[in-house]
Amino acid sequence: MAIVHDGRVVFLRAYGVARVGPHTPVDAASTLFRIGSVTKPLTAAAVLQLVDEGTLDLSRDIRAYLPDLSLLYGVTTRQLLTHTAGLDEKFAGGFTREPEDLQPLAEHAKGRAVSAMHPGLHYSYSSTDYTLAGWLLERVSGRPYEEAMAARLFTPLKMTHTTARQPPEPALIGARSIGYAWDGSAYQALPFRYTQSRPAGAEDDAGLAASR
Repeated sequence: MAIVHDGRVVFLRAYGVARVGPHTPVDAASTLFRIGSVTKPLTAAAVLQLVDEGTLDLSRDIRAYLPDLSLLYGVTTRQLLTHTAGLDEKFAGGFTREPEDLQPLAEHAKGRAVSAMHPGLHYSYSSTDYTLAGWLLERVSGRPYEEAMAARLFTPLKMTHTTARQPPEPALIGARSIGYAWDGSAYQALPFRYTQSRPAGAEDDAGLAASR
């Protein structure tokens, strides 16, 4: 928990445990949590920097930037970021337990991008939309997604315990928390899942404490 007032952290405290065995309390300054879909607004912030720089047009068909993308309808970056692109959404094949099985982002994005309805008509929460947004970030910035996020957000904001890399950098991975399931008598550690749609949900973060 962090309370910020006038740009200054006035209260910071961690609760609970990061690991059951051995018992490891959460450290507000360093414990990493997979932040899941909170990755999406961070991806959006980096993409919107490209808009501010004049290298990406929110209203232009994304196929102008990604000519190897095949879609039934034209989709804009604005529609991707607002979950109105009309793309199909599926979870099968979106995760792996081995980092070696992670596909290049462009390859995964091309395989997931399927038009389900005409864009702009309906809101439908979509990791696929943000997978394409991350691919746009790669293509327009000229950097892999993970590097672009670090250069555009994490480093300037001094978010020293935030990463988009899977697995995290060696200096950070030891502080990563572990998920557990209760089997009726004890907590059992769950295997870690890596996500193919990293711009939609792959980042690890130690929260505001990392950037104070």
